[in-house]
Amino acid sequence: MCGIVGYIGDNDASDILFKGLKQLEYRGYDSVGIAVLSKDNKIDIVKKIGRVNAIKDSLCDLHGNIGIGHTRWATHGKPSDMNAHPHKKNHFAVVHNGIIENFETLKKQLVTSDEEFLSETDSETIAWLLDRNDNGDILNAVKTTVAMLRGSFAIAVISDKYPDAIICARRNNPLVIGINGEESFIASDSPALSRAATEMFIMQDDEIAVVKRTGVVFFDENLNLINKHSVPIEYTEEMEDSDVNGYFMNKEIMQIPETIEATLKGFFETKCLDEFKQLSKTIKKITIVACGTAYHSGVVGKRIIESMTRIPCQAIIASEFRYSEPIFSQDELVIAVSQSGETADTLSAVKLAKDNNIPVLVITNVKYSSITNKADYVFQTRAKSEIAVAATKSYCAQLETFYLLSATIKEARENIDIEQYIKPLKTLPALTSEILSHREDYKKLTKHFMDVKSVFFIGRQLDYAIALEGSLKLKEISYVHSEGYPAGELKHGTIALIENGTLVVAIITQKDIAEKTYSAICEVRSRGATIVMLTSLDEYMNKEEVDFTLAIPKTDDFLMPILSVIPLQCFAYEMSMLKGYNPDKPRNLAKSVTVE
Repeated sequence: MCGIVGYIGDNDASDILFKGLKQLEYRGYDSVGIAVLSKDNKIDIVKKIGRVNAIKDSLCDLHGNIGIGHTRWATHGKPSDMNAHPHKKNHFAVVHNGIIENFETLKKQLVTSDEEFLSETDSETIAWLLDRNDNGDILNAVKTTVAMLRGSFAIAVISDKYPDAIICARRNNPLVIGINGEESFIASDSPALSRAATEMFIMQDDEIAVVKRTGVVFFDENLNLINKHSVPIEYTEEMEDSDVNGYFMNKEIMQIPETIEATLKGFFETKCLDEFKQLSKTIKKITIVACGTAYHSGVVGKRIIESMTRIPCQAIIASEFRYSEPIFSQDELVIAVSQSGETADTLSAVKLAKDNNIPVLVITNVKYSSITNKADYVFQTRAKSEIAVAATKSYCAQLETFYLLSATIKEARENIDIEQYIKPLKTLPALTSEILSHREDYKKLTKHFMDVKSVFFIGRQLDYAIALEGSLKLKEISYVHSEGYPAGELKHGTIALIENGTLVVAIITQKDIAEKTYSAICEVRSRGATIVMLTSLDEYMNKEEVDFTLAIPKTDDFLMPILSVIPLQCFAYEMSMLKGYNPDKPRNLAKSVTVE
């Protein structure tokens, strides 16, 4: 959730750290802070509540060539100057991502009648432990400290007693280290390294790293040396520039056509494709695990997989899966979906599957991540960097990948010509561009509902899956209460909430169940609801019972979710803008959910 950066080299650390934090602002933005080890060997700290720019005018107070920085997403302790990172205890300053589950027990052991914690955070415990465990060797102090921690963490430590290095450690939370000649960089996510370093090392669980100007040395939890290989850093300008209005979400919606095209091309370049085809012949059950928007893509994926391949498939929220005592079976495949590749609950579900010798296929947008390191098969969506918290183009790429995986399984099992399934995909860039050409229409529609208090999205089968995602987009960036429901469930409770003026968004793109959904529209209309219908079917255009109709092009039924979700993404974006909110950084949310 939070963001970590670190720097050691010959240049001004505060400026480099500030720029790195700007790149990671989507990870956490309740508060921000930087600690720099000055040239006279003193740790100077600037930290404030608010976004990264809150400390911009204070950077002139920091002078040194080694430092650490942090953007916080509050867990323990409210957002405040004092709860912001870095936290310091005597000679040590630390930044921390994650949750220390046993911090209250540790705190009781550490605090005496003479001293009190300065913050309400679990993270300050780490600084106190480092100070307590210091016996003249910082590496041993970190080793002893992390061995005492329960929970998840990625930490970076500096000390005025050890002025030539930054020490890092991680468990169940991402951390990468970049190198570039006589400089080294630390970050919780690779975008913060994209302009600074040329290659990076990805830390794994229970590793400790000593980062110096000239490079980095890795150790395991017992301080045995580890030989690690670096990977190249892939830089794209997506990491830098938003749209002309300053918002990444709008830009990323407009990039859906090129994302669809790139993901199709990239799928057939996947190195494990042939190996996956062989596995496909023996699969008897598929379980999809994911969270949030990725889970909604899995709901679509379940329907496509079962319809196209007739393999039993279930989609389960990852946080529920890992605690449900799942029953694994022979010839099962687990598919994990995570845009970032770092989603904590999804990663834990993958570990559970691997512990039970179940092969794992991962759909992710990040080539090098914690989840790809554990997967047997990796299919990367080609959405490039997605900076806005609300997923848009990556979701469409996930849907496309599920369709391609289903077609691949069918090809392997039935020896069919996969080209018949690829042909409609090739038309999607033009069809999505056509939908996006109506952005002004969506904006005008949204103005009718600026003051709406609650919205219900309804549909059946694939349309229901899109109702879930449309609802999530609206609530997460415009803070309007909304719910996605199967249209057939209205009479089982939900219809009691319908009254005059209630907004119902109905999705009808599947011809075989269109009549059923339309009956539900008539039911809520008769109770005073205002109806917006999203449809691709000519016979349902401009129906008398419908107040507003959004028409979208027709394509293969299994691909309709890619088209139907776009107007709903636009609707949510425009609602956020009308209400004066920042659609890129919705309150209380972060792009990567790396803690439970």
